[in-house]
Amino acid sequence: MEAGVLGRDPRYWVEEVAGVAELGGMTYVYDPGRAHIVVLDSAFLPVRTMGRKGKGPGELEPGWDRGTRGRGWRWMEIVDSTLVVYDGFRLQSFAPDGSLESGRLQGPVRRGAVHFWADRLRISDEAVISSSGGYALMSRSRRPYEWTLSRSTESRTTPILSLRLTPLPKSRGVPFSGPEQALPAWDALSGCVVASDGTGKWLVRGDVAGRSIDTLALELPELGRPKIDVARYERLMGAGGGGGYVGPTALRDISAIIIDPDGYAWILPVQDSTAGGEGVEVVRLSLQTGAVARDTVPAFPTEFGSPGVFYARVGERDEPALARYRLSPTTGRR
Repeated sequence: MEAGVLGRDPRYWVEEVAGVAELGGMTYVYDPGRAHIVVLDSAFLPVRTMGRKGKGPGELEPGWDRGTRGRGWRWMEIVDSTLVVYDGFRLQSFAPDGSLESGRLQGPVRRGAVHFWADRLRISDEAVISSSGGYALMSRSRRPYEWTLSRSTESRTTPILSLRLTPLPKSRGVPFSGPEQALPAWDALSGCVVASDGTGKWLVRGDVAGRSIDTLALELPELGRPKIDVARYERLMGAGGGGGYVGPTALRDISAIIIDPDGYAWILPVQDSTAGGEGVEVVRLSLQTGAVARDTVPAFPTEFGSPGVFYARVGERDEPALARYRLSPTTGRR
């Protein structure tokens, strides 16, 4: 049951959503496009903002994504009742009232372990969990198709796990990461970590210290795939001097992964509908037992809140919005 939306009212619009958190009965939404955090009350109505555009203490540099980082984009975490926010250049901690508390964990940023193209960050025991490599072709890695998830403290960075991705197809000699190419997806919560290369054949499960890592076979439901506007990509590639549209070297079957507070990994299989309408099909995997269940929800969770509440990005790329959903007391469904 939808219990509030931010972004559809023209008075309270958002450019991007890069993090959602609940703290002290309020909801905090990081909008990097407008370089601030929107604070919403229990009725899911904006009451004020925190931060502003700038490079000084307590200020945030604006950033835009338009879908390139995927559905898991998350640059804000709660640590010790403070909001830790990354703007692509710095990590800063804000108190719930908006005052700046510290610029904690700058070591990983200075060393390049946390970088502007990171899709998401998780913070565990004063360490930043983030990914690097893979199809980030601008990197200087000698292994351009190796994707690594790492744990970074102020002084050192330690790999948690690495995945070897299929090399990208090429169009006229230029690597092409199209909408059907499998992309890595991951999440970490309460010391647990899960990751996939995006093909949907298996899921890596382990702990954030990298001491215990195993692989679970994964079977996803066969759902109708979204239609690709090949002509649109042909025009874009032609304008950029590229060639024609080429198919993927590894077909994308997973769009996103998130871990809920009860220890289940929610997996979003690629399908026609990604938000609204009749909802989306999800697969929930118990990280303790490996048991798998299917369900239909209105939209795929961006973040989980208090018991029975989750948040989800809805709308189009150029008109983003954030919805809050509650369990229905009459049906027990979301």
